[in-house]
Amino acid sequence: MFTVISDTNRGRVRAENQDCVWSEKITLAGAEAVLCIVADGMGGHLAGDIASRLATEELARSVRVGHRNPHPGQVLAQSFARANAAVYSAAARHAEHAGMGTTMVAALLLAGKVYICHVGDSRAYKYASGVLTRLTHDHSVVEELLRHGGISPYDARQHPERHLLTRAVGISPDLTTDCQNLAWQAGEALLLCTDGLTEVLTDVEIESVLREYNDCAAVIEHLMRLALSRGAPDNVTILLAVRENSL
Repeated sequence: MFTVISDTNRGRVRAENQDCVWSEKITLAGAEAVLCIVADGMGGHLAGDIASRLATEELARSVRVGHRNPHPGQVLAQSFARANAAVYSAAARHAEHAGMGTTMVAALLLAGKVYICHVGDSRAYKYASGVLTRLTHDHSVVEELLRHGGISPYDARQHPERHLLTRAVGISPDLTTDCQNLAWQAGEALLLCTDGLTEVLTDVEIESVLREYNDCAAVIEHLMRLALSRGAPDNVTILLAVRENSL
């Protein structure tokens, strides 16, 4: 029913990769589904890696526990809350991990419908009929400036505070998660990625690659190659999910 391909790379500058990517088949309320997660950790040395991995593992575990719930969107939102609690609690227990957190975007793929939740600036896009549509809004200082007309899209890409987040998993006991659901048809694709990709490639360029290649692995490979060729100052993680094996 679904093809899911992903790749992650530490990039050309960072000493370690603090991103995390995950996908697995699950049964949700008696229906076949796929859970996809992309997270971008932040914090001191190795703390970002711990935050992204812990949040991802807890989210996946929580979704599995809620497999009988007939409301997938509810399951995903509740799982984000549990992932947040797990990271926040771990940071409180270990002084060297204080302040660690992670962005996270996750999708539950079912036949004909996708449920998406996100926190931070890791993004979700839908690709259908040759058009790439951004589904998520970054929880960042720059995104807030953009929404209120404070800066132009061009200035946003160069802004010195473009990496400052207004929300992240694990930095507070309370978490506000943006969730949505949408229909998807055979041949449509869902792209999840960290800002390591979108910092160096525009949405137009990503769309062009999706339009040029009709194979998931080729799309991922080309996007990663482009990001690395442009210096990849951050970790880069990309996940592409396609319904019925076709772009």
